[in-house]
Amino acid sequence: MKTILGLAAILLFSPSFRALQERPVPELGSVQGMVTDARNGEGLYSIQVFIPDAKIGTLTNEDGGFLIQDVPLGEVTVRFQHNCYHPIAVKIQLTPGMAERSINVGLPYDIEMGYEKGCTRRIR
Repeated sequence: MKTILGLAAILLFSPSFRALQERPVPELGSVQGMVTDARNGEGLYSIQVFIPDAKIGTLTNEDGGFLIQDVPLGEVTVRFQHNCYHPIAVKIQLTPGMAERSINVGLPYDIEMGYEKGCTRRIR
């Protein structure tokens, strides 16, 4: 029994064990912004905005705004897509000092897909 208590005391007071205990919990950030039509600058509704590696995302609101929370820090790829627009991917860096990022994107209208899907110029 003394041997087990002695080992436990050594582990608890060893510098490497204390370093493991003192590690900060990974921080999360957020990404927000606007998605507009590249030709006329109008906000686009219901555009998919997502971060594939983190498996999180959202849709833009009526004005083209979006907010994604609980994004892991580090290099992140944010994808923007809709059936009637060419998809865009943007790489950003989220660091503890800059865990909130703003991205404004203008999506180019896809004429071929627009005709095929019956899209109007303004998605509502």
